Amino acid sequence: MALCNDGEQNVESDQFKTKFCGRRTCMKCCSTEAVVVVRMDDPLCRSCFLAYFTHKFRATIGKARAIRAGEKVLLAFSGGLSSSAMLHLVSEGLSSRSPRKLRFDPGIVFIDEGEILNSSKGERSQNVQQIRETTSKMEFPFHKLCLEDVFDIEKFRVDDSTCTKDNVAKLTSLFETTLSLTAKEDLVKTLRIRLLLETARKEGYSKVMLGDCATRLSIRLLSDISQGRGSDLPFDTGFSDERHGDVTFIRPMREFMMKEIALYNFFNRIESVSVRKLSSMTHSHASIDRLTEVFVSGLQADFPFTVSTIFRTGDKLSIKESTGDQSACALCEVPFEPCVTLHEDTGQCSSSVRDCRRDCHGKCSAATNQRMTEDTFFNALCFGCQLTFKDAKLNLDDLPAYAVEAANKNQHRAQMKVQIKDFLLEC
Repeated sequence: MALCNDGEQNVESDQFKTKFCGRRTCMKCCSTEAVVVVRMDDPLCRSCFLAYFTHKFRATIGKARAIRAGEKVLLAFSGGLSSSAMLHLVSEGLSSRSPRKLRFDPGIVFIDEGEILNSSKGERSQNVQQIRETTSKMEFPFHKLCLEDVFDIEKFRVDDSTCTKDNVAKLTSLFETTLSLTAKEDLVKTLRIRLLLETARKEGYSKVMLGDCATRLSIRLLSDISQGRGSDLPFDTGFSDERHGDVTFIRPMREFMMKEIALYNFFNRIESVSVRKLSSMTHSHASIDRLTEVFVSGLQADFPFTVSTIFRTGDKLSIKESTGDQSACALCEVPFEPCVTLHEDTGQCSSSVRDCRRDCHGKCSAATNQRMTEDTFFNALCFGCQLTFKDAKLNLDDLPAYAVEAANKNQHRAQMKVQIKDFLLEC
């Protein structure tokens, strides 16, 4: 894909330059000079490109039949290129000039992660103000949250949440004990999804739109495999994520390359907001995510079908049917086979993953009447979340209450299963 400026063509190969110079008219309308090339050799004019982009967005939603008329949909907005384009597409689809209007009721949510970045109050206020100015044109309900609100899910206010000192201290302590940048990025992603989920539940939204594009999903696919989250891929990269039951996460931007999104924003003069993240201004080997991003971007520059190949390969993955006795990870809620087993005679736990980490050899107590321990919480996590906390010095008081409660339920369920094991019939 390339943009032409007064005869000077920014293309990726000499062969592509020759091919494009030989066909400068739009392949769609055949009357206007082409200004952009999609799919390597398909030149389009500005109006045809915008029509193609809009149709692709609406077709992605329509063919899945994921949204019903009148349904409330929460748009997750981070300020980046992809989420900015998504907001604009939804706004245009709801306007009176749209030939076929979208029929759902949108709302916008922004999560402030400034606390873990050590951002000053002035910087955080400025970011929120820029986000508000950008989204105010849409006239959709706006919800602003802080990442630390995840520690007080039952009581936090969705609109203009006020972050208590206790929650701030817990968040700071949790990230200080999480050593690697890879683990911190994975933890932020998990906590952000949980906040979006609880916001949707409190405000009555049944769907949450994420701005993940094909480029970002291709990077995440390889990164997840490297971090032991291969079983999570259908949830993390598919069009819909239904692991939470009552609220579904959907990705309507997943068919677009990052260059396509950048061109769409350029033609429509859509302004994005640059918000600092954990990996901002870091070197290529700072984290697995960062290294994967550099790797995929480098391949994409030389081999333009790299992202498409990775993305389509991920599309072939499917979710394994639940056996009915699977547990859900206490932190990310991904279904998994518990690593913990309970000895019938002692009621104690043993776990090969945990043994490798702590050498507990089944000595950690799993009795129902005892308080949740670090070991039993660790065993209630999926393999990917276990790796996130592998080198961390866990303090249960610094963990979100929902995660500890879910771990307790998993523990009690595993105990009950052992107690009634002799009375179960195998199908």
